[in-house]
Amino acid sequence: MYLIVNNLNIHRIEEPQILVSAPAAGGLAFNDPQSENPACTLTNGLSGVELSWLGRVPVRVNGAEIEPERKRRISGSDEIRVGNHTLQVRILEPEGRIARALRQRVYEIQAEIHHEILNRQRISNLPIADDRYRQQIEVELDRQLSGAEVSQEIEEFLSAQALREMLMDRVNGYERTGGSRPSLARALKQETLLARLTAIVGLDLENEDLKTRSERIETLLPWAMQTNRGLIAQTDKQSLARSLLREQLMDLIFGLGPLEDLLRAPDISEIMVLPSLDIYIERNGRLQHSGRRMPSAEASLRIIERIVACEGRRIDQTSPMVDVKLADGSRCHIVIEPVSIKGPAITIRRFSARRLTIDDLIRERTITLAVANFLRAAVAAKKNIIISGGTGSGKTTLLNILAGWVGADERIIICEDTAEISLPQEHVVTLQARPANLEGKGAITIHDLVRNTLRMRPDRLIVGECRGGEALDMLQAMNTGHDGSLTTLHANSPWDALHRLEVMAMTADGIALPVRAVREQIASAADLIVQVERLGDGSRRIASVCEVVEFDEEEGAIALEEIYQLRRNRKKIKMSDWELEFTGYVPNFLEDLLATKTVMLESLF
Repeated sequence: MYLIVNNLNIHRIEEPQILVSAPAAGGLAFNDPQSENPACTLTNGLSGVELSWLGRVPVRVNGAEIEPERKRRISGSDEIRVGNHTLQVRILEPEGRIARALRQRVYEIQAEIHHEILNRQRISNLPIADDRYRQQIEVELDRQLSGAEVSQEIEEFLSAQALREMLMDRVNGYERTGGSRPSLARALKQETLLARLTAIVGLDLENEDLKTRSERIETLLPWAMQTNRGLIAQTDKQSLARSLLREQLMDLIFGLGPLEDLLRAPDISEIMVLPSLDIYIERNGRLQHSGRRMPSAEASLRIIERIVACEGRRIDQTSPMVDVKLADGSRCHIVIEPVSIKGPAITIRRFSARRLTIDDLIRERTITLAVANFLRAAVAAKKNIIISGGTGSGKTTLLNILAGWVGADERIIICEDTAEISLPQEHVVTLQARPANLEGKGAITIHDLVRNTLRMRPDRLIVGECRGGEALDMLQAMNTGHDGSLTTLHANSPWDALHRLEVMAMTADGIALPVRAVREQIASAADLIVQVERLGDGSRRIASVCEVVEFDEEEGAIALEEIYQLRRNRKKIKMSDWELEFTGYVPNFLEDLLATKTVMLESLF
């Protein structure tokens, strides 16, 4: 909930009930039980915001006095007078029915213009890479836009969207080079408007985090546009609307359409395009609708063709699934018909433009300082580490950090399906798997790469993810002098990780290995299993660090002991407040860790 005081000062208050007080000094106070002049309470409940007058300081809503001991429902347009001060309440709400209808109309306009341009340009013999082709498209686009019927409601909607995107660019510190984003600033004709909006919305670019800034813009920009009449002239709104429409169509024709802006947002970690053309995103660990969709199935297929062509891959009915890497390093998975029955599905896993460090994970409470020290020493002591977890739990992020601790004097060989691991060391060789060609030949699997690395004199072997038979080769490498190897795999717990490793190793090359032999290999090769989880609140945490102790001859099973465990604190309700604690078990290789001279005993436990 936001309280806007005197149309200027904006306060974000997260408590469900707010006590508004008017101290003798003349200012307003919120949630101050010590105040002698309580005026009213504002309660954010299931039915909305309700105001209760406490009967000491005069309170009026839209000029009318409030009766004592009666609650009044408050809307965003209501003005509350507390003494000499005015209050307005704003709550972040989902997109309304009218906004959805306007957005749908924008999609229809884009689809119509896009379809018309493609039909007219198909007769051209110019190649798509030719500058004349782009010029021809731009001329035709301008002609179509000049003749398009755009209502005043659509212009209002698009101009507000343009201002929001420009504010978000300012918040993100992003300055688009080339393209048509500068055309928005030119259409606006006054950079000072952005500065005024920044002040009115109350953006604090230095002290507020990105999530708070984004929420502030989403909540308060519509209010700023409504309450500050004459802030932007109607002619400027028309220019902004047409410029934004042109930019979006240029992205659709030459780029990735509505995905372009989402790929620039630093707080979006996943982008998912459904067969229904709706676009969902994962932001701050939460899945939500992006408020956008592909204009048409035809546009979606052209974007897919553009993505695949850039990587030299192919996708068609005979090969309907593909993994590619985008220009910004994001991993993109595409499925089309007949596998995806109702239409194409696109999933883009984004990676932070800034390389995350262990300090970032400590700050986010993903890991504690003690566990970070423990893992750093384990890497230095050349312990073989397996990172397990579910999809999107942060396995690759942690693998990048652990691998970054390997000494600069060691030779690192990386095997991956899609290149995701980026290390600061110089002596690194990255090998990437390759799918079969059109004739079904030439495939190079992770299994092939791992076998090949043994001829490349690796000091450290890193496998991006074990999914199949390469698990056996990985275990054999760990057992034949390649200590300090790292890999990840999908599993729900450290014990499940061992079982999955067994299954993958037993099915290598179709060789039926005895269970006992595989378990002996695992017990001899692996030293640590680090379990990473994504909790219900979206936070990513290390849930367990276990030592693979030995193969129990009598039980015929692998003995696993937890060193650190994520434990729930009964005094704290939030999952993010759970604590990673030492269990009391001291690993057998403690002397090896201390011998690295990177940690002291007291810093580990």
